[in-house]
Amino acid sequence: MDTLIDYWNAAPFFPASCDDCIGEDGNLTGYHNYQLNQDPDIRLAYISSKQDATIAANLPGGGPTLGAELIEAVAELKGTHPDRFNSLISNGDDHTYLIRRFDSVIGGTSVKQWIADMIAGGEAWMSRSD
Repeated sequence: MDTLIDYWNAAPFFPASCDDCIGEDGNLTGYHNYQLNQDPDIRLAYISSKQDATIAANLPGGGPTLGAELIEAVAELKGTHPDRFNSLISNGDDHTYLIRRFDSVIGGTSVKQWIADMIAGGEAWMSRSD
């Protein structure tokens, strides 16, 4: 995780008051919880695939490790912020949906429609997966 933070020059985005922003395992769930706890008006979304080839290539254990950690992080954030966090998770290994796969259907809805539902708010925006 340190390599990625250095590469993206992301360190300035982690507040000094967030002592668990980066977990021992490199997971950023603590950072996302921090963001949601600090601002009651924001919503947060994960769009990913369980076997994201780009991310999995950098993890010990590859895709299976990523899939397990992703599902755990999604459950934690949904449990602590059920009205302001949702996820859209496919079974594939695609890395980005907004650039290449905007019309992909995951869990019965397109990525485009899911994002529109998030922006609109309301009950149509919900976690979905394959």
